[in-house]
Amino acid sequence: QSNATYPIISVADAWNLVSNNKGVIVNVTPAGKSFVETYTPVRIEEIFINEIYLAYYDNSSPQDYLQPIYVFEGTYNTVGTKGGEVTIYYPAVTPEYIRSVNE
Repeated sequence: QSNATYPIISVADAWNLVSNNKGVIVNVTPAGKSFVETYTPVRIEEIFINEIYLAYYDNSSPQDYLQPIYVFEGTYNTVGTKGGEVTIYYPAVTPEYIRSVNE
């Protein structure tokens, strides 16, 4: 079969998991820098999420399936620096339908 539907978790559940450090940080861009510049690690003290939306995961490898994810975008603060932008992903599909890459 070439298509299927799967239940997704609520945005409230995704927010709860992300706020408990369960999400994947995919972007940390210091203020005044470009995401293509060499990254220098920073210690993030606070994250402020400004936008949450549903999207589909994609990367440079071909994907067999469209996997819905929640995207959390916002800003962060650090000690002694200006902070910057941050993006966090969390899978939107309920856990019983997610398989690890090693399975």
